[in-house]
Amino acid sequence: MGGWAVASEDLVFFFGYLFLSDLLSVEIQTPGSTGEFTACFPGEIIKIEKRYYRHLCDFFVEMYKMWHMSDEQIRRRCKFTNPEVIRRYFDQGKSVIGVLGHYGNWEWMSSYSLWMPREFDFFTLYKPLHNAVADKMMIRLRSRFGAKPVPKNDILRRIVENKRNGRLFLAGFIGDQTPNRANLNFWMEFLTPVHETSDQYNPVHT
Repeated sequence: MGGWAVASEDLVFFFGYLFLSDLLSVEIQTPGSTGEFTACFPGEIIKIEKRYYRHLCDFFVEMYKMWHMSDEQIRRRCKFTNPEVIRRYFDQGKSVIGVLGHYGNWEWMSSYSLWMPREFDFFTLYKPLHNAVADKMMIRLRSRFGAKPVPKNDILRRIVENKRNGRLFLAGFIGDQTPNRANLNFWMEFLTPVHETSDQYNPVHT
């Protein structure tokens, strides 16, 4: 980040920590309670809280900066040290699905398209927002550097389309998020229901 951006992050953190900590009411348990921070002393809890808001404020400043960065600037500030690993699979005629942890500013991850050949697609999965204006804005932001945002429920169709057209792709999945209630459980029919086969295997003789 440039000097102005660092100063902006410090300023945002100063006001963010003063006001957001009360507004968002992040609950951190004190020693003696039965929470995740039971083993922490009060001073440690304050440090954790400040690091959390520092990270949150950095995220907002970096998102704003992303609207104004050129390809060269984003490549300089968000570096991928081993793009040859994925390129190796492309050279073999194989597409790649990347399962990623959810930490840091993943909006900048969309700039990975600048590190791969343009003839290949880079799909970034996302969950559409309820607000249509905000959703459109985020799609524009995530596609600025050539990535192709795909709603999570449409990714299978896009993969099949690329497969049929012989076009290689990299699809990035965030693998550590909690599923919603509709997708919390997975059910499938493993064996034919007993009531449909009971007569076949246990015939009744009269």
